[in-house]
Amino acid sequence: MRLGSQRVHACQTCRRRKIKCDNKLPNCSQCTRLNKKCPGSTEGLIFIHSVNESQPQQQRQLVRQLRGDQTNVLTIPPSIGSGAHEVVSRLAVEIGSYHLSPWTPHPWFLSIPRLALSADFQSRMLLPFQAMKVAFRALPENDASLKAAAYQYYSSGLERHQAQLHQLVPWQRHQHLASILNLLLMSMALLEFEMMAPLATDSWFPHAYGALGLLEQVGPQGCQESPFFEIFWQLRFFMSYVTLSTRKMSFLGSQTWMEIPFLHREKTEFDHVIDTLLVEDNQIIKRETLGLETIEQRQMSDVNLGHGQGANFKCARPGHIADFERIVRVLVNVRELVSASASDCNPKRQESLSTAILADSKHLMSQHSLPFNVGLQVTAAASLVAQYAPNSLQKKDAAQLYADWRGRFVLIG
Repeated sequence: MRLGSQRVHACQTCRRRKIKCDNKLPNCSQCTRLNKKCPGSTEGLIFIHSVNESQPQQQRQLVRQLRGDQTNVLTIPPSIGSGAHEVVSRLAVEIGSYHLSPWTPHPWFLSIPRLALSADFQSRMLLPFQAMKVAFRALPENDASLKAAAYQYYSSGLERHQAQLHQLVPWQRHQHLASILNLLLMSMALLEFEMMAPLATDSWFPHAYGALGLLEQVGPQGCQESPFFEIFWQLRFFMSYVTLSTRKMSFLGSQTWMEIPFLHREKTEFDHVIDTLLVEDNQIIKRETLGLETIEQRQMSDVNLGHGQGANFKCARPGHIADFERIVRVLVNVRELVSASASDCNPKRQESLSTAILADSKHLMSQHSLPFNVGLQVTAAASLVAQYAPNSLQKKDAAQLYADWRGRFVLIG
């Protein structure tokens, strides 16, 4: 399966020689024939880094390393100069491109190039970013050597992240906020890697709760501004699954956190759906109940579907709009299924909801091109059907689909 609309490009050696590359891993046939180490193919957007002789040798060496054999773990120096910003930005945009969709257009990765981050922090940030990049390369064949390299990057990043957790200075507000941002960015990067290469079932939950604790210190007002808003938005998306899976509400389900961060931004239908997933079953939301009929009526009235990009979304291809409607149905029906299971209502209703969720999920997963985060979302929906469906046959069907789909988006074994 091809992730998103990403292209697979020839390795750098073949591009430089202008010859055809078969993209074999770990070495393409041309590099094998020439007895050269293959730098590997690249996926997604290509970013050209022009190296000139005025750059420090250390920066040029770092760029060559990142272009080189990614199965070898880098020893990143503690201070790597201004060249690190370009490398980190390139990786952030490349990884973020896997997560773009018309209804989720705010991957927090894309805020990285705009931030003034210290060289020391960027050297730490390279570790989980490299882990994700190598993991994406390992996904098609579940390549064991690439997977091992990805885990080494992740382990090194986690170790350095944990060392930073003890260096906050709470009484110095500006320094404190900057430190929180650094920790949040690292937590989110480690979380994203754990989602695509879990060490155990739901092993990303601790990273999510850790990021949630840091976000609480920023406060709902602080989350009105970028990049905290993008992190907040993505964490809401992740915590909606945690809430449904554990039936435990976080502070993100409070009225304050559902309203204040969005005061200067238009909340979309997708955001409203996430609201309903974050609250307890018995909590009354001071707004219109959002069901499928309400969503359809608002769509007919040209209400924004994309995040502050309603006009662009309305001009999207019909297939994108249809996929958006299916994603919304999946989320709303999962919410209803979990609520119905908690209240022991009519099993026929639960069976009907489970059938609808699996039907929409199968259609989405049959697409030739699907954003990575949407694939994870649909896979999570199948997991919840396996957990809450009243019918043993539906549970079995959902569990099998979950296992099949998980192998397409997650490194396993």
